[in-house]
Amino acid sequence: MTLLALQPYDTTPKGVKSRARFPRNLGNRKRRRLWLTFDKGGVRKSGVLVSLFRVGIRMTVTDREMYSTFVALFRFCWACGAADPHRGDLFRLQNAHIVGGPGRRADRRAIARLCQRCHALNHGARIKVDGIVLPHLMIENLLWLKMVFDNEYFDRAYLQSLRTKRLEPLVPVEPDEWFGCQWLERAWIPPEILDWVELHSRR
Repeated sequence: MTLLALQPYDTTPKGVKSRARFPRNLGNRKRRRLWLTFDKGGVRKSGVLVSLFRVGIRMTVTDREMYSTFVALFRFCWACGAADPHRGDLFRLQNAHIVGGPGRRADRRAIARLCQRCHALNHGARIKVDGIVLPHLMIENLLWLKMVFDNEYFDRAYLQSLRTKRLEPLVPVEPDEWFGCQWLERAWIPPEILDWVELHSRR
């Protein structure tokens, strides 16, 4: 199965689908999702990948300020280093919730900065590039990235409290070496991950 496109679509609270692109200032009144289009055995198929916003939930002024500060600080994908928003939707930067589902919170301790492709990998999308199926980003990987890039707001106990499976230990784990190799193509490598990237460059 080969990924052909990742594009947003919106639904009203009643579930009426619209494939048209929505403006960036649409707000949170409609549910935003990613529409996954892929090719499987020569048959083109599509389906909903992940909901990005919940219906009827408005952000407070404090929430907006927090997100604005976070976005200004991190203008690159923590996982692969993609930083150019002009490269297309696949690499557009997004705020990813480390704990999804009922555990989603508008709290800086609970978010990571990812490009759309890495965000999709975090949600279990199967993406193939040059014949290689890309590895997924697990919650443990996001925890490691949070610890490395935004350590001041790294709170493992808080994230553990948001999970439905609270008794399962939450341990930071380095992402797959594929992500480290992606950083080698970037013009700048943050000092926080230099050792990790160099380790994969020697393999």
